[in-house]
Amino acid sequence: MIFIDPHFADHPKTRHLSLLLPGADPVRCLLRLWSYAYRHRPDGILKTHSALDLERLADWSGAKGALAGALEDSGFIELDLYDGYKLTAFAAFQAKALQDLLDAMGITVTQER
Repeated sequence: MIFIDPHFADHPKTRHLSLLLPGADPVRCLLRLWSYAYRHRPDGILKTHSALDLERLADWSGAKGALAGALEDSGFIELDLYDGYKLTAFAAFQAKALQDLLDAMGITVTQER
């Protein structure tokens, strides 16, 4: 299960992404990419993936390179010289959202050493 900010739909980055690819469904593709990362790359680092790999994983059917470019331009992904593509703050956000949920439920997690 991925955690999504309740303000995601109205966030400036989400709106920017939709404006960059009008008539397409880039938000659905982003959710598919996040879902893949949660299952296979929980750190959000997609080091071995090309732009076309990301688009395939996201089930993008538009022009090649368009989704990856729009995701980068809107700030959802970053291209790092060492790590390759990575989802911006993915792991940190997922960890914080899980902790917030546990806190709201009154559940305390302790780690044994």
